[in-house]
Amino acid sequence: IATPPSPAPSVAYAAKELAKYLGKMTGAPFEVVTNVPASAAAIRVGNSYESKRPEEIRLRAADGKTFLVTGEGPRGPLYAVYRLLEELGCGFWAPGNETVPTVRDLAIPDSLDITDAPFFEVRQPHGESTWSHPDWKPKIGVNGDMYAGTIKPEWGGHRQYDLSQSMAGLGGAKAFAEHPEWFAWRKAEKKRTQQQLCMTDPGCREEVVRRAKAKLRADPSRTQVSVSVNDGFDFCQCAQCEALRAREGGNIGPELDIANYVAREIREEFPYARVLTFAYETTEKPPKTLKPEPNVDICFACIQRNYALPPAGTPRHNPLLAEWSRLTDKHVYIWGYNAQFTDYMIPWPTIGTLGDEMRTYRDFGVKGVYMQLGEGRLSDFIDLRCWLCAKLMWNPAQDEWALIEKWCRGACGDGAPFVLEWLRELDKIRIRAKSLGLYGGDPRGFLTPEDLFRGQALFAKAEAATKDDPRTYAQVRKLSTSIIHTFLIRYNHDIAAAAHSRGAGPSQNAEQSRGAGQSRGAGPSCPAFPSRAELLADLKQRCETYRNYTYREGWAWHGAFLPRIRHGEVLPEKKGDGPKSRGEWTFRNPVASGTEEDPFVTYDPATKFYYRLVTDKDALRIRRAKRAVALFDKECEEMVACRLGGKIPKLIRGPELHKGADGRWRIYACGGEDGLALDGEVADAVIPNRLLVLEGGGNPFGSYTFKARLQPEETAMDPTVFTMDNGKTYLCYAAESPRRGLFVRELASPDKVGTHGGAILGAKNVDAVPLSPAFVRMGGQIYLLYGTGGRNSASATVRALRYAGGDPVLAKSW
Repeated sequence: IATPPSPAPSVAYAAKELAKYLGKMTGAPFEVVTNVPASAAAIRVGNSYESKRPEEIRLRAADGKTFLVTGEGPRGPLYAVYRLLEELGCGFWAPGNETVPTVRDLAIPDSLDITDAPFFEVRQPHGESTWSHPDWKPKIGVNGDMYAGTIKPEWGGHRQYDLSQSMAGLGGAKAFAEHPEWFAWRKAEKKRTQQQLCMTDPGCREEVVRRAKAKLRADPSRTQVSVSVNDGFDFCQCAQCEALRAREGGNIGPELDIANYVAREIREEFPYARVLTFAYETTEKPPKTLKPEPNVDICFACIQRNYALPPAGTPRHNPLLAEWSRLTDKHVYIWGYNAQFTDYMIPWPTIGTLGDEMRTYRDFGVKGVYMQLGEGRLSDFIDLRCWLCAKLMWNPAQDEWALIEKWCRGACGDGAPFVLEWLRELDKIRIRAKSLGLYGGDPRGFLTPEDLFRGQALFAKAEAATKDDPRTYAQVRKLSTSIIHTFLIRYNHDIAAAAHSRGAGPSQNAEQSRGAGQSRGAGPSCPAFPSRAELLADLKQRCETYRNYTYREGWAWHGAFLPRIRHGEVLPEKKGDGPKSRGEWTFRNPVASGTEEDPFVTYDPATKFYYRLVTDKDALRIRRAKRAVALFDKECEEMVACRLGGKIPKLIRGPELHKGADGRWRIYACGGEDGLALDGEVADAVIPNRLLVLEGGGNPFGSYTFKARLQPEETAMDPTVFTMDNGKTYLCYAAESPRRGLFVRELASPDKVGTHGGAILGAKNVDAVPLSPAFVRMGGQIYLLYGTGGRNSASATVRALRYAGGDPVLAKSW
C-alpha cells in the first residue's frame, strides 16, 4: 500500500486502516510505504486528484497492477478507503459492531471503477453513537461535529459550520450586568431579560460584529459564524424591535436585520465568510420585505411538525423551505429531528420517514443537514438511525428500506429477520398513529399493549437466534431494551393487566426472566411476563452494561429516572388504570398538576393529621388527611391559609409550616417587595426578597396572618427552622445581600432572629450562594443539607454538613 511522500495525517491513517482491514480479511500482512516507483504494483492511497465536487472519492484500476484509492480534500481518501472495504464485504454498522469477511484469495476486478461524492456538503447525524465515537464518523461518511466529539485531523477533520443559537457568543451574566441595554426589554415586566438580545440596539449590534470578527481572526479555517436567536420567546419589545416585527410580519424581522448588518460589516475583511441565522419556531416564516444579504445563510428548523409523516405532511413545511431556498439562492441548512425527546428509550416509529425527508431536502437544494437524534446509548435504534442518516445524507436517492434491511443483516446476523419485522411493525404503527410530536413522550398514545407484546416475542426470537454470537447478540439485546423500558414505565398503568389477561402473570424468579421474553409454560405466543421489580433490575443491568446515562432531554438516567421509577411512576395516571388501593407511601407521579408550587408536608402528632402547604396563584393553601398519600386525592380537605397581598407579598416562595414551643403554628417563607420574586429574575440580579413569618393558632388547619419580617435589612430566601438537642429553635436561610452565604441564627422568639454568629458557608457572588437548606436528624446525628450551583444552574449538586457539636450558629460547629 503506497502513499505519496510526506502524506497528510488523514492519508497516512487511511493507508493504515486499509492495511489493517485487508490483513484481517486475508490473514496476510500489508505494508504501508512511501516513495514507491510509478511502475511498481501497489494500491495507491491519497494520490493527488482533481475532483469536480467536494469530498469526491475515486476508486479505479489503472494498468492491471495499480489500484487508485483517493479523493478530494483531507477526507476524500479516507472515505474512499472505507468505500473500497465495503465493496469487498466489510460493514461498519455501529461503534464496536463491524463485519470483516475472511477470504483466502482477495481479488479486485478491473471493472471496479467508482467516482462518487456526497450530495450534502455538511452531514451530521447527531446521536450518541456518533458524538461519543468520532472515529466512527469517517467510516460512515460524516463530516460534521457541532456539539460533538472532535473529528481529529487523522480522521479527516471536520467541515466547519456554525448552527449554534448564538449572537456570535454575546450573552451571559457578565454582559447583562455591564450592558443591560443590549438585552431584550419586556413590556409586561417593565424590565430587561437575559434570554434574548435587543437586536436593534446600536451597541449590541457593534458588539456582535466585534465578536464575529474576533472568531474569524482567531480561526482562519472558519467560514461561517452564527448570528441567531436563542431558544425561548422573551423577544425584545422596545419600540424599534416592535416596528421591525410589525413591518416584516414576525420575529424574523429583527433577527434577519441584525444578521444582515453583521454580514455587511464583515464582508470586506472576510469576503469568504458567511453569517448564518435561524428560521426556527417564531422566526421560521420569511420576512415580508427584507432580503438576506448575499453572504447570509439560513438554518431551517421546522420543529413543530407532524413526525408521523414526511415533511410534506405538514402543509407549511415545503412552502417555507422553498421560499427560504429562493431568498438565499439555496444557501439553506437543515436542523432536523428524529427522536422522542421526552423519552429517548421508548420505541419511536419514525425511521421509515428518513428517506422521504432527505429527498425533500435534496429537492430544495439544501447544503447541509444536522439531524438531532437520541443522546443515550439505549435510545431507540440509535445505531441504525445514525448509520441510516449518514447513508442517506451521502446519497438521498437510495432506498431507505433496502438500507435498513442491509443494516439489520449486517448488525444483527441471524436475528435480522425478527428485528426487520419489528421495524416494519413500527412503520405500520406510525401510519396508524397519524400524528406524532417530538415531546409527546407518553407511548400509550400510539403503542398498544399488543404492539409491545408482539415486539417482545420478536426480540425473544432474535435473542435466541444470536445467543451463540456475542457481536450480534449484544446488538439485538441493546435494541430490545426499548420494549423492557416501555413495559416498566407502563407496568401499573396497563401492561400488567394486559399480560394477566393473556394468561402471562408476573414471574417469581428474577433470574429466569432476564431475556426479553423467555417462556415459562405460557406458550410460544404468550411469553411469561416478568414482575415490575424484575423489569427494573433488568433495565438497570442493561444500562450498566451499555453505559447508558441519559433517559430524556436534560435528564440523567441514574440521577432522575432510576430513583423516580423505583418509587413511583413517570407517566401520569389515566382514568381507570393502575391499582385501586395504595400503601401509605405509594404515590403515583405526578401527584399534582396545575398552578401549585413549593409543596411542604408535615405531620402533627396531636391531631394525627398530615398537612400539605402549597402556594397557588393568589393564596397559600393547606390540605390535611389521615394518610399521607391521601393528601393528593381530590376529595381531600382543603382551606385557604391566607390570601396574598397587602403586607404579604403577592409572590411567596418556599413556605414551610412549623409548630412553635408555645403551641402555635407558623408559616416561614420568603417573598419579594412590590410583588417581585427572585425566581422571576436573571441569575446575577439581586431582588429584595425578605424572610417572612405568618402566624396561626393551635390547629395547623386554620387561617394565618402577617406577623413580621425577619432580618428586614437582608435580601434572603429559603428559610427553614429546627429545634436542636439543646431545646433551642434555629432559623437557617440563604442570604444574598449585603452578606452572602448560608446562615444559621437562633430564634429569640418565633418572630425575632438573634444576631450572634456569621455565615456557616460563605459565597463570593450571588450565583454561589447555597440554597434550599434542610435539617435532617438521622442515626443519632443532625445534618444540614443544601444545594449548590446557584438558582438557575443546570448542574447543581446536593451536599450535607454534619453537626459536630457546639454553637450551631458558628461555622466551626459544622
